[in-house]
Order: sequence, then structure tokens, then C-alpha cells
Amino acid sequence: MNNRLDMIHYLIKDISEKKQIHISIRKICSDLSISRTTFYSHYNSLDELLDDTYCLLLKMKYDFLKESIIDPDRGIKNILTSLKEHQDHLIAYIALSFRSENQKKEKASLIEKEIDKTYSMIGIDKTTRLFYEYGISALIFRWLKNGCTASIEEQKNEILRLCNNHN
Repeated sequence: MNNRLDMIHYLIKDISEKKQIHISIRKICSDLSISRTTFYSHYNSLDELLDDTYCLLLKMKYDFLKESIIDPDRGIKNILTSLKEHQDHLIAYIALSFRSENQKKEKASLIEKEIDKTYSMIGIDKTTRLFYEYGISALIFRWLKNGCTASIEEQKNEILRLCNNHN
């Protein structure tokens, strides 16, 4: 058992089920059957666990972004496949991204800067980036809410149409 990853996955599941961040170290330890000493051997605080979880999800977003730039067809298919299997990741990512900037640690800021730099390198400004992120997120949420009834291929094509219509 990898306690650090277990805590991250537990937190993702908990946030996804509650649709909010409201948990205690005591509850995490109890539900995972670990001691508080074990928790504190990995993290100094709950905020550190929240940040570590956010960084993992943010890193996944960055990896998908890079892959989508190189090969949009494959990249978008991989994003959709991953989200179909792990909807809880998207919910947790969104909840954690709304934490105030002073709650996010340096590691998260570095990943966010890499994402900003990647968008800049391909010529996407902040306004266009927001369009892409909110527009694509809305399409994905609608698809997930509808039980993924459209195939991944159909959903990918809808996302590509959105992006192409904006250019």
C-alpha cells in the first residue's frame, strides 16, 4: 500500500462525491485505516495533501494539453477516455482549482506557469484560452451528464468543430 497515493485517491473520491472540499485528517486516517503518524510522515497539513492532489490533477491536464497539441485527434480521444473512466478526477480538479491562490503551493504555480507557457508557444492568448477551456469543459460536462451516450469519436469531433469554428 502506498499511503501517499491512497490518500490522494481517497481525497479525489471524497471531493467528487461531496462536490466540495470538506474533510478532516481524522476522517482520512479513519477511512484508510492509517494512523495520524502515518499521515504526518507524508504531509505536514491537510493543505499539503490538497495541494499534492491538485498538482497531480494539474500535471495530468498539462500532459493531455501537450499530447493534444502534438496530435489533436489522439490527444482528445485520450482525454475523453480518461474522463469517461475517471469522472471524479474532473470534479476534484475543478473544486481544487477554486482554492485561493495563497492556498496553492509553489509546485502548483510552476505547473500552471508551464501550462501558460505552452498556450503562449502555440499562439493562444488568455481570452482564447478561456474560450477553449470553458467551451470544451461545457461540452465534456454535457457528455458526461448524458451518460457518455455519444461515442468518444463523436464527442472528439464536436470538440474539434468547436475549436475550428473559433479560429
